[in-house]
Amino acid sequence: MSSMSPRRRVASAVIVLFVAALGAGFGSATAQMQTTPTPPPVTSSASSVPVPATGDPVESAPASPSPTAQASTPTVQASTPAAAPTSPAATPTPVTLAPAAAAATAVPHIEYAAHVQNIGWQTDVEDGATAGTTGRSLRMEAIRINLAGSDVAGGVEYAAHVQNIGWQAAVTNGAVAGTTGKALRMEAITISLTGAIGDQYDVYYRAHVQNIGWMGWASDGAPAGTTGLTLRMEAIQIVLVAKGGQAPGTTAQSYLYAPPQIDYQAHVENIGWQAGVSNGAIAGTVGKALRMEALKVSLADLPEGVDGGVQYQAYVQNTGWQAGVTDGAIAGTVGKALRMEAVKLSLTGGIAASFDICYQVQVQNLGWLSWTCNGQTAGTSGLAYRMEAIRIKLVSKATPIASAPTQAYYYRSGTTWHMPPGTFPVGTGTYTFGSDGQPFEVMLHAGTVNQNAIGAYQGCEIVAMYNGLTALSATKGQSVTAMLSAFPRSSNPNQGYVGDPFSQAAPGFPTMASYQVWPPAVAAFADGYAAGSKDISGASMATFQSYVMQGMPVMFWGTINLAAPKVVSTSYYGRTLLGNSHTLLIDGYNARTGQFHIDDSISGQYWTSVNTVSSVNASNNSFAVLLSS
Repeated sequence: MSSMSPRRRVASAVIVLFVAALGAGFGSATAQMQTTPTPPPVTSSASSVPVPATGDPVESAPASPSPTAQASTPTVQASTPAAAPTSPAATPTPVTLAPAAAAATAVPHIEYAAHVQNIGWQTDVEDGATAGTTGRSLRMEAIRINLAGSDVAGGVEYAAHVQNIGWQAAVTNGAVAGTTGKALRMEAITISLTGAIGDQYDVYYRAHVQNIGWMGWASDGAPAGTTGLTLRMEAIQIVLVAKGGQAPGTTAQSYLYAPPQIDYQAHVENIGWQAGVSNGAIAGTVGKALRMEALKVSLADLPEGVDGGVQYQAYVQNTGWQAGVTDGAIAGTVGKALRMEAVKLSLTGGIAASFDICYQVQVQNLGWLSWTCNGQTAGTSGLAYRMEAIRIKLVSKATPIASAPTQAYYYRSGTTWHMPPGTFPVGTGTYTFGSDGQPFEVMLHAGTVNQNAIGAYQGCEIVAMYNGLTALSATKGQSVTAMLSAFPRSSNPNQGYVGDPFSQAAPGFPTMASYQVWPPAVAAFADGYAAGSKDISGASMATFQSYVMQGMPVMFWGTINLAAPKVVSTSYYGRTLLGNSHTLLIDGYNARTGQFHIDDSISGQYWTSVNTVSSVNASNNSFAVLLSS
């Protein structure tokens, strides 16, 4: 630079560089460090999250910077999580550094000068001395940097981040970075060595920043200072260190930046794509019973030199987990009337080192679930519950959000459940769950047709079957009377109904041979409505319990009013024939009381013990049919 005179020095084995002691720590609990961001210098304005303008105080402002950010300063990110630097000493501490190559005949020095508010260009300083001011609340506006005293080829390249401009194009070897005469603050800087000298030395530098004080040391092109926070640089120190040598001090908190913006948009039943929202706002609907069908998510206002994006994945009705998508692509479906049930989101690239992505979903029957973060599942699966809304935010890793992944995702997989305590409709029934997340009671949504009310005085088997198919939503729109009429007739109860189910003969007359149908014929007919229905005659009560808890009703042959059996024959088609035979439906179970809930097409609905069901079922050939779809 024109104002810097090269200095000749005798080559020696060591060089003493003056380095200021560690600066005052940045007190923000939300700062998060990142030691290796690599922003390329840019010629256009840098993006930043809008924050209240801090401004540059007049010269009469307090001289000492606060150890913590002002209240108006937003949550920021630091470049790596580490302890804050200590306050700088009044006099720089000498650091002895060995030259990188014995062949060098002269040791290089780095010289620099700052242009400061109300002062202008200061006198040149070198090798770790302070350029700019501290304790005077004056902004640095520009800088010149040069190398001197070495015969090793190369130079220095540097770029300034400037108020209202962003990252400027890089300049070299004594040129001005920043501005003069415009009253614009410098906010951050990058410095790197070029040519052969960059193979022998690292360049370290640190910034003194409004409200923060001395920050950590950055090196070799990494940013130092802040962006997006409207904070002025006030001073700088720069040193050369033999390649690969120890940093002159802590590298913690060398660069702070405002959180980028997270943007997202929901596609909702009967609405379509809603307007986009950001940073924790609600996308979707609450209280309208409308399903979310698709989601788009992207990042905006990434700091200069910090790369990254967002990846997300939807769990969709009838599909399950889709492949993940990124950065504004559609997760879910559009135009297919399929609900989203769960979602996972994660950050990619450099931004993931400093931030967590956290999200919360509103779910049918459950409301808002807990927050969860970073690829954990939010929502439900196996419950057929729709997602209705979502909120997403970025959170500093220094101040993680209170999340509860086990309360953000509920599911059913076969006989394995994870649900909150309480009573909830799930599939074919309503379940009550204990604190362990497992159900202890179920009531299936069975029909309640009374056979006598429709004139099917002998049709208990078919009416019980119809009520059970109702629980499965598997009647295919047919009425019970239509089913009674359509049921096959036969002289063999294993193949069809024997007699007329609409007969008005009083129940319990001496012989029931003319009014019977048995499990093989019932299971075959039911399978036409609910595929998977089958004859389970001889099954244990534990099997009955398991099926019912899984949402599948069980028909069993017992007796009218669960009374003692009245045996008519022990050899009717090889089976016992009862004069008071009656077929009933099990549509509920309570594990804590040891009771089945009975759907009785003559006597109505009631609870009775498992032992009672076991006894009367055993007396009637242990006949049973599972209704399953």
